[in-house]
Amino acid sequence: MGVHTLRDLALAPLPGSSLFMVAAVSRSGVGRFGVASLERTAYPRFKRLISERELREFFTPSAEEVAWARARTHDRPGRVLALLVMLKSAARLGRVPKMGEIPEVVVAHVRDQAGLAVGTVPEADSGRSEERYRSAVRERLGLRHRPGEARAVAEAAMRAAAPVKAHTADLVNVALEELVRHKERLELPAFSTLDRMAARIRSEVEASQCEAIVARMSVAARERVAGMLEVAGGEYQSLFAWIKQPARRATWSRFRAHAERMERVDGLGDAGSP
Repeated sequence: MGVHTLRDLALAPLPGSSLFMVAAVSRSGVGRFGVASLERTAYPRFKRLISERELREFFTPSAEEVAWARARTHDRPGRVLALLVMLKSAARLGRVPKMGEIPEVVVAHVRDQAGLAVGTVPEADSGRSEERYRSAVRERLGLRHRPGEARAVAEAAMRAAAPVKAHTADLVNVALEELVRHKERLELPAFSTLDRMAARIRSEVEASQCEAIVARMSVAARERVAGMLEVAGGEYQSLFAWIKQPARRATWSRFRAHAERMERVDGLGDAGSP
């Protein structure tokens, strides 16, 4: 049997009715399970503007690190620079970034501090060479490149927090905290991986919560809720849209209108009854 209207959806057997509740939750702004903004999370990234202090503190290679890079690359300047910028970036980010992701200001600083000639650019003979450098960096920093295990740790942390975290950015931050303190020091997954995972888990948890709510509702209660989505004759909006309207600034002149509004909302029924 096809479902064609919001009323049909609200009165359909589970899980159709749960979809109605999810739609209502999303439309009312109670929960959002879209993508998270990178800037709203603690995910480590290169800043748009990197200060001189940050360059000195986090991206200056030590003499021992320079010697290590020279030994691993047979002292070929372009390879030395590639290995060093990957090393310092990974130490800062908790993951080994792609060469194209590393800002030029970081490359220039590392090149200068390593004593390499101006104009030296990071290079690797092939993709295999770059992957070898990535493996060398992980080995030196003690980073464990175990994508499956890292995703499992992140997902477990997100699912545990999802019932009380309403935004995907919060779930990403919870996962990052768990990954950072993990005893194996796992390399962080890409942000897009964590973002998609958080959106999926948030959606699943909210759908489950809505299913539980709808399962407790009587047919009459579901009929009332479905009716809230309809626009009655002579009206320009549904009761649901009216309820969602934000309150206007409190003034004495609006007190009566506010009291009438509260009386109408209370008349919709006891929130504690099914």
